Amino acid sequence: MHIQLNEEILRAADEMEEDLIKNEIIPRLSESIEPIITKIERPIVLVVDYIPDEQLSVRLTRKRVITDEQETKKYELITKPKEPKTGKSISSSPKSKKTKLAVTFPDGTHIEHHYAYETLLATIE
Repeated sequence: MHIQLNEEILRAADEMEEDLIKNEIIPRLSESIEPIITKIERPIVLVVDYIPDEQLSVRLTRKRVITDEQETKKYELITKPKEPKTGKSISSSPKSKKTKLAVTFPDGTHIEHHYAYETLLATIE
């Protein structure tokens, strides 16, 4: 639109983008990547390159990436604390509360079994 933007407007736009990255993108990225990335046992560095109107790319290295620290901002991803590994163990998943299921048809037929899945199967049959 060939409009001259002054430094104040450009600074405000930068701050808005910074807030968007810090408050929306980083938390969502944390939620998405944490369950997957924690399966990796060795340190890695992932670099996400985003250039508007181009394909998103991700680069990986096992070495530390050295960049100009003045031009780089670091954001800590919020992850759940890792439980310490204590050898091999087997644990069962927590069970849900028992669910009672009863079905009564308009003609008065009543179906109710000890287990909800049995009631469901009988109802379908």
